[in-house]
Amino acid sequence: MAETASILHVLDVVVLRLITPLAVIILISGIDDLWIYGAWLFLRTKRVLPDACAPAMAAGERRIAIFVPLWHEHEVILDMLAHNIGCLGIVTK
Repeated sequence: MAETASILHVLDVVVLRLITPLAVIILISGIDDLWIYGAWLFLRTKRVLPDACAPAMAAGERRIAIFVPLWHEHEVILDMLAHNIGCLGIVTK
């Protein structure tokens, strides 16, 4: 029993020493995303960036095309399209 506990302790130490540098690398690689989000938020709050939805909302209702790549999904596509049309508030004729 003591031998198993010793082996598990050694494995814990090894895993900790391998995972710690990996966690630091993941953290550093995520900092560049944080800068992008921070810059966007700063520019958005200072009103430098325009509202992306404003032109679409001002244009009114018009026809759109939806490309849906399928691979044997014919059983679920009708329900998915009906749900999306309902969420977007599109009036079908």
